[in-house]
Amino acid sequence: MAVAKKLTPQEFRTMQLLELDLLIEFDRVCRKHGIKYCITCGTLLGAVRHKGYIPWDDDADIAMLREEYEKFRAVADEMDASVCYFQDHYNDPEYLWQYGKLRRTGTSFVRAGQEHMKGKTGVFIDIVVLDDCPKSVLGMELQDLWCFFLRKILYSRVGKVNETGMKKAIYSFLSVIPVKWIYGRVERMASRSNNSTPNRVRTLLFPNVINLKAEDIYS
Repeated sequence: MAVAKKLTPQEFRTMQLLELDLLIEFDRVCRKHGIKYCITCGTLLGAVRHKGYIPWDDDADIAMLREEYEKFRAVADEMDASVCYFQDHYNDPEYLWQYGKLRRTGTSFVRAGQEHMKGKTGVFIDIVVLDDCPKSVLGMELQDLWCFFLRKILYSRVGKVNETGMKKAIYSFLSVIPVKWIYGRVERMASRSNNSTPNRVRTLLFPNVINLKAEDIYS
């Protein structure tokens, strides 16, 4: 098993510049097909506060409404393969995230604690999907609980090696639930909610919950 290594400042900056290559190629394909997206999380903060990257940020985050995300998935093969490739649970059975990633071709990068995961690795940016929220408070609370449960099932595979005692036993039990079942539940949830003009949109299984007014996404 690989041993975790702390990146030097020079290596960290090199990784950020490789991620910039990914953003440029992603933007090229999106502009070609009129696909809308926005930067989010630390990437947005870095752009506003630091006029670039947050110095300690090791990835980049893009957000897209479900409709735009599906448009991008349909044309992802048009990206320059010498620069990057698109990864999600459809084209990589060992990939354990609900959202997609762009991976930098020819690189190797694994976050500490994820060495046991078998999916493809490399410098990456996250492409987060935003789905419509239920319009009622009760609906939102029920969706939150359901998403929390599904995230824990995925985490049982992603991070269970770091747990001990009762937590490890619970995660070991949850890990027998097929990943396909989880993604099936997410897709059903998304298809039920994405059928009307939304008031708010949110991530479903992204670790950092993003909940925004729909009108603010591309403004």
